[in-house]
Amino acid sequence: MNVEQPFLSVRNAHKAYGDVEVLHGIDLDVAQGTTTVVLGPSGSGKSTILRCMALLEPLSEGTMRLAGELHGMREDSKGRIVPVEENKLWEQRQHLGMVFQRFNLFPHMTVEHNVSLALRRTAGLNKHEARDRAIQQLTRVGLGAFVTRFPAELSGGQQQRVAIARALALKPKIMFFDEPTSALDPELVQEVLDVMEELAHEGMTMVTVTHEMSFAKHVADEVIFMDEGEVVERRPPEEFFDDPQHGRTKKFLAHLAK
Repeated sequence: MNVEQPFLSVRNAHKAYGDVEVLHGIDLDVAQGTTTVVLGPSGSGKSTILRCMALLEPLSEGTMRLAGELHGMREDSKGRIVPVEENKLWEQRQHLGMVFQRFNLFPHMTVEHNVSLALRRTAGLNKHEARDRAIQQLTRVGLGAFVTRFPAELSGGQQQRVAIARALALKPKIMFFDEPTSALDPELVQEVLDVMEELAHEGMTMVTVTHEMSFAKHVADEVIFMDEGEVVERRPPEEFFDDPQHGRTKKFLAHLAK
């Protein structure tokens, strides 16, 4: 891959649900090893573009490439870009990590089993290999002492860190976070953000939809502001917060400052 080429690129992305168009021709680039934070009001399309990049939703129009290769799509015999078959889509998803608002843990399984299950079913690891990698990743997020606990025995912040470990265990090329702290009590938010900040320092490529402005200011390499299905502004965080250029961005930040 050309080092000047974006690691993840989105071109002319449209997404419609029936007659309602949610994304209006978005162009977006993510450099390898960087953290991109996507901000915007409710209904701006930020979670939709994240889900499309994570191959959880197909684009209605447009193209995506990851590491220079078509992402979620292929070129057919006539040179047209078409969606890939389901089995190929499943393969591509294995290289992506996704963390949602809700933790989606199996309540009847231990923390270690929640992480190792995907390793056995999708990565083909045997029981011992999966357990070792699960414990390694749980230790990475500060939960090495909790591997035999069940989700109900953990705080919300701890459960979200298990979800992060589960995604990391598959050794993804890129991590997507969709408002990962929005379901947490305020006092539990920081422990999840600390893990994400550490991942950023380690060089994990990340795209995060969040309302946590402190994370955007201090961790992001680039901040993207969306409104009404379009990218309105994209700048380094110090410029975005200190000198916004677009009137809609200024209004959004002024509202947050109240």
